[in-house]
Amino acid sequence: MFRNLGTSLLDPWRRWGADRRWLREGVFAYDLQKRLDVECKKLEAQSAALARHADAWVALVGDMNQALKEVGDVDNWARAIEADVTQCAATLERVYRTRGGAGDGPALGEGVTVFTSFGQFF
Repeated sequence: MFRNLGTSLLDPWRRWGADRRWLREGVFAYDLQKRLDVECKKLEAQSAALARHADAWVALVGDMNQALKEVGDVDNWARAIEADVTQCAATLERVYRTRGGAGDGPALGEGVTVFTSFGQFF
């Protein structure tokens, strides 16, 4: 008699235990949602770090680009100076040959004018 009473009292709990698949699925879904939240936070932190690194690289490339422009400007300046010096040397050599190389021609500044890209030189 008590055995039947215990069985009848526990019967709803047994049915609930047998039919608790919905509970397992709910707990599983909750657990997955928690894991997804953790992964999303990690991904958000990594994305922010990546954005910071990308900004740093953009700044570095910009600085390097500016430095290369400056080197290019120096290179152009050096080529212009070289061309002017070459022109001056050619003019002086021509004057020297015209005067016969005797040294009796005009001294620099006396009748010899050399024009460069920067203006009048002598």
